[in-house]
Amino acid sequence: MSSRVLKIIAIVTMTVDHIGLYLLPYGDFWYYVCRSVGRIAFPLFAFFIAEGFYHSHDVGKYLLRLFLFAAAVEIFLAIYGAIAHIDLLFTANVFWVLVFGLVSLIMLARKEWYLRLLVLPILVGAELLKVPYGAYGVAMILIFGYYRQFPLQVLFVFILNLLFIDYPLLKLIGAEMIAKYPWIQWFSVLALVPIYLYNGSLGRGSKWFFYVYYPLHLGVIFTIGFFISR
Repeated sequence: MSSRVLKIIAIVTMTVDHIGLYLLPYGDFWYYVCRSVGRIAFPLFAFFIAEGFYHSHDVGKYLLRLFLFAAAVEIFLAIYGAIAHIDLLFTANVFWVLVFGLVSLIMLARKEWYLRLLVLPILVGAELLKVPYGAYGVAMILIFGYYRQFPLQVLFVFILNLLFIDYPLLKLIGAEMIAKYPWIQWFSVLALVPIYLYNGSLGRGSKWFFYVYYPLHLGVIFTIGFFISR
């Protein structure tokens, strides 16, 4: 399975997720169906960031590209938020957690111990700014970037989910109130199947497609949602 196929899976599941999140009534049956399917998307994007970190000819340019697109999407969301009278600052822009994750991988790869320690405030900052997936998302990127063997990736993804999802571990110890995600987040582990089938090839297609598709699909969904709510 090529990188292009993985990206198609990620884009399709992300779109389904956003349809459920922004267009369907909360708690509706199809809302949960869409959100469950959508859980597959982010682990794939986290995996792409780790792969980009290892295979990019210039990690600095890669980071700059991610940051510029994050800023561009943020401007779009700020304009839409002003029109629709909703606050989307940082919270609807997945590029930010990808930026945070890539910066964390760069810091973790440095020899200086004090630079490695910067990963901790990055994790905290992702939570405080409420970027999509927060510390969970940054940690997911670190897992795929630091552990290159698939069995270890599976192990630590499961451990990460146990620490952030309300069921079963947090519920069993009576700490489900601190859980960041409900049980449907467990559908995220399905992303490990295409990751396992990944053969390392690029496949055909433009690397710029996702950068263009992400704000474009949000624009379409937000426009539909705006007119539906009127």
